[in-house]
Amino acid sequence: MKQQFFEGDYICKIGTTKVEMITEVEPFFELDEYVYYTDKGNSYGITQIEPMAVTYQREYEKRLTNKKEMTAEAQIEEILHEAHAYGIREEVMMYARQFMDEGYDKITAYELAYKEWVK
Repeated sequence: MKQQFFEGDYICKIGTTKVEMITEVEPFFELDEYVYYTDKGNSYGITQIEPMAVTYQREYEKRLTNKKEMTAEAQIEEILHEAHAYGIREEVMMYARQFMDEGYDKITAYELAYKEWVK
C-alpha cells in the first residue's frame, strides 16, 4: 500500500475541475489503500482523484485543441470580442482590412491588427 497524496496536496475529483485540499490521510486496510479527506468534507480513494496540476494541464490542452478546430469566423469573432472589451473593435477591423489588402489571410490580419492595438 503506497500513499499517493499527502496533507496539503491539492487534488481534483476525476472528471471535474473543482480543487480541494487534502486535510487528512487514513489507511483503509480492508482495501489495501488510503482514504483521502478534503477541506470540502469529501473523502476519496486513489482511483477517484488526481493532482490539480494534471487536471489543469488537460484542460489547457483541451482549450488549445478547441481553438484549432474553431472556424475562421469564430476565431475572428473571438478577436473582435476581446477588442470590444478594450474599446478598440472598430480600429482592429480597420487595421485588419489594411493587412488583408497587403496580402495577409483573414485570420492573420485580424490577429495582427489586434496585437497592433493592444501593445
